[in-house]
Order: sequence, then C-alpha cells, then structure tokens
Amino acid sequence: MHRAAIALTAALLALLRERRRRLRLRLLLEGASHRIQPSVPALPAGWATPSIAICGAGISGLTLAGILSRRLGSRVAVTVLERASSDRDQGYGLDLDQHGQEALARAGVYHRFWHISRPFSDSMAFFPMRGSEPLFVVFRPTLLKVLLPKRYAAQPESNRAALRDILMDEISTHGNTRVLFKTAARGIRASKAGGAELLDGTGQSLGEYDLVVDAMGLHSTLRLHRLNDAAGGKQFSGVVRIHGVINDPDATCSEALLRKLRPYGSSLMVGRGYNFGLQRFGAGADDNRVAVQYPITHLDNEEELFRAIGISAPRSRAAGIMTDERLDKVKEFVLRDMGDQFDDAWRDAVRCLERVLCARIPLTATRRCVTTWRCHSSASATHRSTAGKAAVGTSRC
Repeated sequence: MHRAAIALTAALLALLRERRRRLRLRLLLEGASHRIQPSVPALPAGWATPSIAICGAGISGLTLAGILSRRLGSRVAVTVLERASSDRDQGYGLDLDQHGQEALARAGVYHRFWHISRPFSDSMAFFPMRGSEPLFVVFRPTLLKVLLPKRYAAQPESNRAALRDILMDEISTHGNTRVLFKTAARGIRASKAGGAELLDGTGQSLGEYDLVVDAMGLHSTLRLHRLNDAAGGKQFSGVVRIHGVINDPDATCSEALLRKLRPYGSSLMVGRGYNFGLQRFGAGADDNRVAVQYPITHLDNEEELFRAIGISAPRSRAAGIMTDERLDKVKEFVLRDMGDQFDDAWRDAVRCLERVLCARIPLTATRRCVTTWRCHSSASATHRSTAGKAAVGTSRC
C-alpha cells in the first residue's frame, strides 16, 4: 500500500513537471509573439489599401487596432478615433480571462502584460461586518493553473492605464495606424463610394472607411445605428456605486485594515444588505493602489445620492472625480450610511479615500447588434443581426 502511494505520488509529480514544461514553452512562445510576424497574402494588383476606423481608444479598441495593424502590416490603414483627450483618467484596474490574454498575445503585447499585473491578485476574501478572519476565500489553486491552464488561467488585476499605454506603444511601431484624440464620431452614413462615412457632432465628415468598428462600449454615440429599441439599449441595475481610491494604504491605513487586505487581491465585506469592496489594482512593487467600492441600494439614481450628500451633480465624468471639499462630504455621507454596524477597519478605508466617483451600475445591453456595410459597385446595404458588442462594417469592393 505504501509503495503504491509512493508510485502514485511520483506519477503525479512527473505529470506536473511535464505540464509545467509545456506551460513554460507556451508562455515563452507567447512572450516572443511580438517578434513573430504572421504571413498574410499580398493584396491583388490594382486594389486600394483597405481603410478601417475603430471608434474608441479603450482597451478593446486599441487591442483590435494592435491585432489588425500587426497582422496586416502595409495591407491596411487603421484609424482610431477617441472623443476624449489623451490624458483622460482611465479609472482603476481590470482582470482579463484567458480569452483577453490571448487577444493581447495576438496584439504582440502579452510579454509586457505581466509587468503591469499584480501577482496572485486573483484571490478574493469575504469578511463579515465585524471580525478579522474571512468567512471564506476564493482563489485559483496553482496545481489547477498548471494542469488545466485553459480553464484555470491566472486572472491577475492589471493597471488599465498602463495597459493602454503599452498598446499605444506597440501600435506606434507599425507605421500603419494613427490615433486621433478629441475626435468624436457622432454619426455614420453610407458614402458615395460604397463604404461608410463617419460624421462629427456638426455633421462634418471625419473620413470615409471600408470598415467601421464601434468599440465605445455602453455609452457609444453610434449605438442608435445598431440598436432598435428607443431607450438606446442601456439598462441599469438600480444600484449607485461610490467608487474611490487609496493611493498607498500601507502608509495611510490602520494595521487592522491592512490585515484584511495584504494577503488577497480583493477583500469584500457582506452582510445585512451591505457590501463593501477593496480591490488592489496597482501592479508595481511601489504601486499599492486600492480601489474602494461602496454600493448604495436604497436610492434610485445619482441625483438622489448627490442631494443626500449635499453637493451638485457633476456635468461630466471628469468633473465627477472628486478630490476637493466634495470628497469630505462624500466620506461623511458614507460613514453615516454605514452606521455603527461595521468593524472600524472598514470605516478606516473610507477615511483614507483620496478621490471618489459616484455612478450608476449599468447592466449589459439586452440586445446587441452589428451593422454591416457592403459595397457592390456603388450600392450599400444595412443588415442587423444578433452578435457582439461592437458595430462592425465590412466591405467587399
């Protein structure tokens, strides 16, 4: 019996080593993917270089631009149009599953993804309202990551702004892509040449393209061209979230709070209709930033929340980022709302906030469509069907 156990253990260790060897080889290949240029057939003689417009310079839009520009090279001209300025606040962190990581590999930046991601940050601890020990912890065991990488791939928290900068750097090396900031696409129509023409808010042309991709997300200014419902397809959960940042919790927060935060990527408090979340998104050794989330479920909308806090509703997202005297009023409101039911460690997180933003939590659009422009000589047609989030135009000229 003892010998059988030893043999089984040896067999499992051998399997683990082989899995690890394969994983390292795969990561090595993906890490070197930025040096591999895929082979793509040349355009037929007499064909013009296809032009592609991507509306939205967020993570998805820039990743798509990176994939297209890297794979097609001089066979394509890509233009990314972004309505915000280049220094727009990028928010907090994000985590990418294996599909998102694969997209980064195709864009040639996977080898840099791990430099801006926090190791072992894909663990989540759930705490009671009072007490220092977690109720339970959700994590991905290392053994499963090694044995079943496709199903249990690591999903660390990454720095959204740093990932955007990496994608911008990679795109700039290809010479076939330009990114236009402060350029808002507000409308689209079929062009005389049979493609699609983008328009700004005054109806002026932003250019004609063979393919237009809407990567602006839920608040897209082009969604009315691909959604049928009068409400614009946007629905909200009925929850308003106060979202803030602590830049350096190790320097400003109590030891009681740090004990809840240090071992985990995310720490959540749940109980009695409340929940409170802390999530690390800083990725460097000296970058310990933490996002704080406090949902408000008893108010219907942002306007009611601002009235309850005693501040005016901001007119834009940039104006809604509060670091001035409004921040103190938000802290006071949250502490009152928490009452005396919370462990003081959670209240300390509120006192340490250095900026906040209040916003409704949206639901995924219930109906998603793509719009396709095809040009057969000078004719164009619009086709609506169920598909992914982006509005995609295709051209067969």
